[in-house]
Amino acid sequence: RIAQFLIVRVNPTLMNSESRREETNPTWEMSNYAAWFRYLSQDQATIFKLTQELREILPRFEAFKIISYGKTKILSGGFFNQSDQAIYYEFDELSDGQRVLIALYTLLYCMPNADYTLCLDEPENFLALPEIQPWLDKLYDQCEDNRAQALLISHHPEIINYLASDTGYWFNRQNNGPVRIQRVTDENDTGLSIAELVARGWIYEN
Repeated sequence: RIAQFLIVRVNPTLMNSESRREETNPTWEMSNYAAWFRYLSQDQATIFKLTQELREILPRFEAFKIISYGKTKILSGGFFNQSDQAIYYEFDELSDGQRVLIALYTLLYCMPNADYTLCLDEPENFLALPEIQPWLDKLYDQCEDNRAQALLISHHPEIINYLASDTGYWFNRQNNGPVRIQRVTDENDTGLSIAELVARGWIYEN
């Protein structure tokens, strides 16, 4: 079961454009995204769905392109300019936010259909809330529709408020004892959001 866990903390500063071989799985920080994309690109139907989705969420995005440069392959992304001409930029020339969004949507659309659990540490890093919210909605729907499983770790109050009331768990450890786990609920009507209760230290206060 542990072998079915994919643990990721996307770090766009480590994601480059070059690859010398295909890789079947992403590294935990997604530094091998270009090599993983080369492997994924064999499934053109999946890449087509990913591209269509990215066109919806990345302004003026056109498509990906893999260019041979000696023994190396270069991953680039095309964006339409003001004259509606597609200009291709190497992957590491994209902004941190663009690379994170591409990585997150790739995880959403290109994970194997096997019984995987996706573990993501702070997926909202480098993104504004309007950018991460649609992705959270799609992740939530995918977990419900496909009986998939995802574990998100976040300190962002909006994400805590969005997900914790339905699917959150509170991990508590005192005096180096065992970790106690309780399901998060919003049954106690204090008038405060769950994120505010966490910030004040009032959630499950003894």
